[in-house]
Amino acid sequence: MNITFKRSGMKNYLVIEKAETGNADFREKMIIRNRIPYLARMTPQSVDGEISYYYDIQGKVRLDALFEGRSMTYREIAGFLRVLATFFPELERYMLSPEEVLFAPSCIWITPDTLDPEFIYVPGAVPDSTFSINELAVFLSEHVDGSDREAAALAYGYLEYVGNGYLIPCMNIAEKPERKNDDHLIQVDTPTGNDMPDADLKRMAESSIEEMRAVFEPQRPKLKRVYAALGTVAGLAVTYVLLVLYPEWFPFELNDDEYMILGISIAIIFAIMLIVVMCFYNKSRSATDVPTADSSSPEPGYFSDSSRISVRSEAFDMPAVSDPYDVREDSSLPDDGRTVLLRGPRFSFANKQSCPVLEREGGSSIILNHFPFVVGKMKNRVDEVINDEGVSRIHAMLKEQDGRYFISDLNSLNGTGLNGRLLEVNETAEITDGDTVSFANTSYVFRCA
Repeated sequence: MNITFKRSGMKNYLVIEKAETGNADFREKMIIRNRIPYLARMTPQSVDGEISYYYDIQGKVRLDALFEGRSMTYREIAGFLRVLATFFPELERYMLSPEEVLFAPSCIWITPDTLDPEFIYVPGAVPDSTFSINELAVFLSEHVDGSDREAAALAYGYLEYVGNGYLIPCMNIAEKPERKNDDHLIQVDTPTGNDMPDADLKRMAESSIEEMRAVFEPQRPKLKRVYAALGTVAGLAVTYVLLVLYPEWFPFELNDDEYMILGISIAIIFAIMLIVVMCFYNKSRSATDVPTADSSSPEPGYFSDSSRISVRSEAFDMPAVSDPYDVREDSSLPDDGRTVLLRGPRFSFANKQSCPVLEREGGSSIILNHFPFVVGKMKNRVDEVINDEGVSRIHAMLKEQDGRYFISDLNSLNGTGLNGRLLEVNETAEITDGDTVSFANTSYVFRCA
């Protein structure tokens, strides 16, 4: 499947050539004539006698680009699963096949301020490696915030369900009582070909959640008991010192041998408790060796459209979050500054002197002290804010690989330039020392250390 991008006026499009099939007409009409939730708008166009599908992706960013080098919180994963719970029944309602949807993370487009996804539906497409709900489930599990145990339970629980041949577990669409068949599973081909009972699904999810809690649960309760015992021994040691220095304060007397035996016993017990505390502390750190993010700041919500469907999961433990639908413009979004890393730190430099920089004549330079490095004007989603009205919310990404540097356009409206050449939409190009990089009307000179 050949996927290209095209910039036309004030719009960016993802373009796919029409498959050679004769039975896709009714699905084309379904998509064109209806506004199906979470499907990207599609328009067929004839180019040199060949029909191509044009998908409007203006103002959106690829899922894999948005979370490259970053992890997903519980709210983000739960919201994504709620979207899927709404999306699959809608496909069935319009007689569309989920096998013609591109579920690869590089083909899912996210609105940055609301985090609502839009999927690409290709009428008549033959499922290949591009259709991969399993790839999406793996992506969610690999980008989960490891310090968030509930998020890990959701991500790994969904991965387990997909591994058993299901697209989405049982979910109840609470605000649509007129729909009688929403409490079901949409199933793809499995070795048995039989539907899995709801009770078995629920037990499977509960088992997965317990396993994840066992993996990510810190040893804090046990550690607290050990600390209490250590405090008790410390109290005995203080009492012993007072007994030696001020024996008249106590109603009993001890001889020299009893003083020595008591002191040695307290010292041995204290040493043993100190070793136990160190062992538990090291074990607790290894179980949660992921930087802990500040969970007090709210995240952008989901379901910003007028339908605002409320979803309750029968199989996953997804407690309600406080008003996840209240989404405002960029200016009111919280700037939590959070970049939670997974599977070790991102590539970063030991000191600022060794960092590459983007130098701006007459303006402040941008120090690229880690990679990937995202620029734009949406301050809670980028590493450097560029205050230029022509710069997109998430404009471009700079990356490092084996000592070489690359810049990628992230579907920006006004484009990313390299030495006077405007990069194609979502194009990646290598940059070297002295190259001129521009984001809309703002230009920088790239300098290696």
